[in-house]
Amino acid sequence: MTTTLTQGDNEINQQVAQEILESVGFVVEIANNGKEGVEMVMASSYDVVLMDVQMPVMDGYEATREIRKMPEYNELPILAMTASAMVNDIEQATKEGMNDHIAKPIDPPQLYSTLVKWIEPGERKIPEHLVAKPEESLPEHEDQLPESLPGIDLTTGLSRVGGNQKLYRNLLSKFRKNQGTSIVEMTTALENGDIELATRLAHTIKGVSGNIGAMELHVAARDLESGIVKDENNVAAIQIESVQIQLDQVLVSIAELENANAKSKIQSSDSKAELDFTKVEPLMLTLSTLLADDDTEATGVLEKLREQLGDTQYAEKLEELEELIGQYDFEEALDNLKTMATNLKISLE
Repeated sequence: MTTTLTQGDNEINQQVAQEILESVGFVVEIANNGKEGVEMVMASSYDVVLMDVQMPVMDGYEATREIRKMPEYNELPILAMTASAMVNDIEQATKEGMNDHIAKPIDPPQLYSTLVKWIEPGERKIPEHLVAKPEESLPEHEDQLPESLPGIDLTTGLSRVGGNQKLYRNLLSKFRKNQGTSIVEMTTALENGDIELATRLAHTIKGVSGNIGAMELHVAARDLESGIVKDENNVAAIQIESVQIQLDQVLVSIAELENANAKSKIQSSDSKAELDFTKVEPLMLTLSTLLADDDTEATGVLEKLREQLGDTQYAEKLEELEELIGQYDFEEALDNLKTMATNLKISLE
């Protein structure tokens, strides 16, 4: 097994890279920014580093310079990952101490051929902290992808994740949750003269849209990013509007897909036996008490509740609860739980 440190600017980009690598046997660790990546290189041993050029806190170029300051890492292969394959980008990566270049969105065959050039063959022992722990398999409702989705090339999107439909649906959902306000944030950044943030937001839309197969949006975001770099806050309004139009189409398509899958789950649950309220009610009461006490034990009770309700129309609400608890927003989680209880005609008093 080859150990890889992947550094990315966005959760979707990270997840795509990780899936592609793990599907062929790589062991992958993720750094969320350049500073974190440098610290991880110093603390562990890697066969290769995939370095995203645009990252918060410390970008890929600076992170590479920091790593190369240490003689013991002079031979460590560092491969630049950028959403542009222009000659000057490749030259810049080489100048900063990177060994090679991988374009985004990632093309798996190109990624593999590049890795083969730089990873020395040989037996590896997986570090103990990276050994995967077996996970309990949970029953999964198989949501279906349609033949087409306006604004999204499903064939391209699925190819980015090796045909893994479950992962792909997950990426689409994350895109809708994370990118809905990106144009508003970008416009605000431009109005405040924060060109760096505006550029990074456009770069993120470009990268993640390419990874899910939203190619019209990818092209529009690419042009917008170039426009911001060239004209800063005087970038043409039509370029921003073009991205907004394409983004709206993609968000609507994903929402319609999720609604269709939710209806399918409801129909599926309606054909099953009625809910066992003797199990559901005490779990909701216990969860309510834990949330009121800001107690992280709520996570374990939520998992038990998921076993009872996970195949019903409440599955999405349970996911929202899990997200809120993970963010330690117990008050909002409790409000959501009370709404769910009311719908189920369960009293939490």
